[in-house]
Amino acid sequence: MKSEILLEQGLARLQLPFFAKHHAAISSEAAQAAWSHGRFLETLVVGEVARRDEALIQRRVKAARLPGIKTLDQFLSLIHI
Repeated sequence: MKSEILLEQGLARLQLPFFAKHHAAISSEAAQAAWSHGRFLETLVVGEVARRDEALIQRRVKAARLPGIKTLDQFLSLIHI
């Protein structure tokens, strides 16, 4: 139990939320499928990178302050003013 708490605290301090959320499930899957340590770590790293990439895209879209999505009908109504 103490090692689990230390792991959670360490992952939080290192800012690895994907690891913290998914390590238990991926660890169980890895044990059942007899994954190598490398494959286990690779799976966690790929997930963390994907999460960070998605967060980066969301931050950039928000920072761009793009206007809302318009339909073709809305666009055509602007042309016919």
